[in-house]
Amino acid sequence: MVYNPSPQGEQDVRLATGNILPEDYPDTEIAKKIKSAYSKIQLGVRRDLTNPFTALDVAREHCVQLEVTIAAMYCLKAYGAEFRDKIEELRTESKEDMLFMQEALGIAIDIPIVQEEGDIEGTITSIAPRGWYKNEQVMVPNRMKSYKGPGSIEGSGIPRLDPESDVS
Repeated sequence: MVYNPSPQGEQDVRLATGNILPEDYPDTEIAKKIKSAYSKIQLGVRRDLTNPFTALDVAREHCVQLEVTIAAMYCLKAYGAEFRDKIEELRTESKEDMLFMQEALGIAIDIPIVQEEGDIEGTITSIAPRGWYKNEQVMVPNRMKSYKGPGSIEGSGIPRLDPESDVS
């Protein structure tokens, strides 16, 4: 399902790019980008893919235009830095349109900020690092252990740096 069916959808996307999309860009790829844009719109407004806006919905025509804008941006992204300005223009336009539609439909997009009581507002408390290499209050571990096996240097009485060692 899409808001801009073929072949008119592909022509609208080519026009939305400002006619800078090369002629050799296949219409099948444009159709894929339109489907992807449709999915993005439906996810953005928290609707199932099988539940599009109908002709009776106020938001339908806005969705039609938004789908064209997003699909045009996706098509131009295939060419990288060559069309960077137009991509940024389309990205800004699509973000603003999506935000407008979310607000118009009453979709909450704010992320709540949790603040602790008794603490200064706006600060984030953290736990002190536990590793000796980041926290000066943690002792450096001594990993040098004595080995008192036959024929070893430790067995001959040479002291090591291990404080737990009984060799002195």
